[in-house]
Amino acid sequence: MKSLLLKLKIIQQFRSELNYSVEEFVGMMKNKVDYSTFGFMSDATDVMSGSDNDFKGLISEKQFRLKHKRKMFSGNMSIPLVEGTIEQKGNKLQIQTEINAFKGPLKFLFFMVIITFMINVVLISIWLKEDTAIAKNMIFPTVMGMIIFPLFVYLVMRLSVSGVKRKIEKHLFKLETN
Repeated sequence: MKSLLLKLKIIQQFRSELNYSVEEFVGMMKNKVDYSTFGFMSDATDVMSGSDNDFKGLISEKQFRLKHKRKMFSGNMSIPLVEGTIEQKGNKLQIQTEINAFKGPLKFLFFMVIITFMINVVLISIWLKEDTAIAKNMIFPTVMGMIIFPLFVYLVMRLSVSGVKRKIEKHLFKLETN
């Protein structure tokens, strides 16, 4: 399943190298990330937060877990979860990062897409057996719904992952150039 999500770019992985020690990197990241745990209502207060930081999460010297903070009119960027490992190799810091949009509410939405798809297949098979004009007129809108709804869900997940990846790469680039 994970290999399929990687091919669909709903999960993206990348590696970065920085010229910092682990302690320096963790210190800088803690200044740029608001401390937060990820619970049921953890996104509820993001909009009202007074902090200018873009991310919230947990950072240790071995790993991190981040999420883009929800902001007013920010769309879907708060969907993906960013997890990574931090490892010192010589004078280089290696950061392996994974951005995953297939979690929480989107797993439920994906399940609903599958249920809707199966219901539509049953309805279409019933309508094909009937020889009425109403049944024949319902086939096209149903098929279009079967195409558009899953495509919309996929695009939301993919765009959110690529947006968060751009933000993280931008922050890492800023750290490297400072």
